[in-house]
Amino acid sequence: MTAAGVQDLLARLMADPSLYPEVHAAPESFAAHYGITVADVERLCAVGGQGLLVSSAVARRNKLALVEGVLPATLALCRTALDDAALCGRFLATSRLTTPEGMAEAGMRLGAFAVRQAPDTDRPAIGDVVRYETLRHDAMWRFRERRPQFGAVGPTLRPGVVVATFGCPVAAVQRRIADGAPWRDLGERRTHLVLAPAGGGRVLVHRIPEGLRSLLDLCDGSRSPAELAEARGLSTEAVERALSSTHDMAITRPSSR
Repeated sequence: MTAAGVQDLLARLMADPSLYPEVHAAPESFAAHYGITVADVERLCAVGGQGLLVSSAVARRNKLALVEGVLPATLALCRTALDDAALCGRFLATSRLTTPEGMAEAGMRLGAFAVRQAPDTDRPAIGDVVRYETLRHDAMWRFRERRPQFGAVGPTLRPGVVVATFGCPVAAVQRRIADGAPWRDLGERRTHLVLAPAGGGRVLVHRIPEGLRSLLDLCDGSRSPAELAEARGLSTEAVERALSSTHDMAITRPSSR
């Protein structure tokens, strides 16, 4: 018997209480599948179908609230195809959403479904929205788990900062989808964004030009401003002005030496 097996079966029943009659009818099968004893299964069944319905409704509401706080547009897209009970049963039954890994796993599952069920013409934009929300969550957690960097000879991105390119004005598309508003009129437009954690669970989003994106791609701490300028065919003064701006925006930091 393993406590994890009991927890996994309980999570499955709470996410999908319609499974209760099947578990009640064949406890041996579920005991074998989850690596627990028949007595464990029977104890879970003793809670009763009505009790599981109430408990599962509370658990479902809590899980969806967590997901909606992090992946609102992804969840809204999934809700156009499945009701909340089905979403929890299929994608969130065993996810531990209070951990960054658990939320990332849930985002991967929900995001893949959102893209899969979208019309072909919408899939590029939907894929961008899913990636944007996932990267924003990743930036926040990488900021919380930041590690000091030493010995950099040149500018580096600050902890948690993500630089990404999308095929649409993804921040605007994401807001409209989350709000249930029309979004297709926003069209396609190559967009470069910096996602910069600001503490307190906030992530600031900065739209940047392509030239600055290409400069930030080289800011790994191994090049001085003069070397960055040479690599990008710019003057050192232009690079230093750009970096002064990104330092002020908490996107980059100068040499640690």
